Amino acid sequence: MTREDFIQRRDAFIHVSRRVDIAATIVFTGLLISLFFLDHHLNALRSSAILFAAFCSHYFFARWWKQQARRRGLACPACAKLLTMTAGQITVATGRCGHCGAKVFDS
Repeated sequence: MTREDFIQRRDAFIHVSRRVDIAATIVFTGLLISLFFLDHHLNALRSSAILFAAFCSHYFFARWWKQQARRRGLACPACAKLLTMTAGQITVATGRCGHCGAKVFDS
């Protein structure tokens, strides 16, 4: 993969990720707000179920995010760690993995 391919894939990933992040935040926040406002009307079991659902939505979003990054080729070929966020910026600047230092781009 070339540097330009990597940047294009990373930008596409960020674009999709932002939309899903907004949806996940709305779901997570909505569940927590419903727990806060309905807590005095719900018994402990229902309150726990809502809290569990809120944290499950966060867990599944985080898993989805990692899977999408790997599918788009945003993982180091040597150590398999994700090249997103700061590690991705280091990779674009140096051509090497931000975690292990392995060469990422084809010359």
